[in-house]
Amino acid sequence: MKTKILLFLALVTFLTSCETNNNPTLNITDADLLGTWNLTKQTIEDGSLSITTQGQTLTANYSGIAKELDFRYIFSENPNKLNLNGKYKFVTTATFLGQNQVEEQEIDTDLSPITSVDWSLNGNTISITENGNLPTVLNVEEFSTNFLRLKGEINETETDNGETVTIKATIYIELEK
Repeated sequence: MKTKILLFLALVTFLTSCETNNNPTLNITDADLLGTWNLTKQTIEDGSLSITTQGQTLTANYSGIAKELDFRYIFSENPNKLNLNGKYKFVTTATFLGQNQVEEQEIDTDLSPITSVDWSLNGNTISITENGNLPTVLNVEEFSTNFLRLKGEINETETDNGETVTIKATIYIELEK
């Protein structure tokens, strides 16, 4: 159960994170992104979750990897929309209170549709915005006409009812046309 909470928090935080680290040497245009890209690899690395409540702090470290990939990122324009569809399994490994836990969750847009989101490109930074929320920022680390490697940084802290939750991680996404 703790791992499910970790994965959920990481995904929610990823969708609302807004850090950037530009690599100005890449030359990519909106037209380069258009079309269907197949997910070939997705990992979460160096993940940490800290929960502080009543003066006590609990920390978990986690990582994750996608497997059994049949998932697509579809970039369109006028308006710039990103549709995600397909399915894969995401395996999260967490260490919490000295115990390792492995959790596998299936992502399937036939069962749980993902609403299309707005996207924009500025240099080598792709910003994804859902329902006017703060954008998710993905940096293009590698690009060719048929390969795209993206990196996103998660670093969020939220406090609610005296409980502070801090989530940090790096997500890598590799796509091929």
